[in-house]
Amino acid sequence: MNPPDRTWCASASIRSNVERIPQYRKQAAQYRTFAADEAVPLARDCLLDMARHLEQLADDLEARTRRFAVDQLARIEVH
Repeated sequence: MNPPDRTWCASASIRSNVERIPQYRKQAAQYRTFAADEAVPLARDCLLDMARHLEQLADDLEARTRRFAVDQLARIEVH
């Protein structure tokens, strides 16, 4: 027995990722703005660290989304 096709579930997840990527980048930019205005070095470093984490999260989601799209295209049968 073949497992059920869960493409619809994965595609919904990808849409969610695609929506979150720009949100994470926007938040990262906000943290950088806050850091630029921060006079306390430790606080500034923490804000910049948070911005880096958000950018990394966006990059990871983008790469995962791209891999999923490539995998889905590879599964299309051309006749």
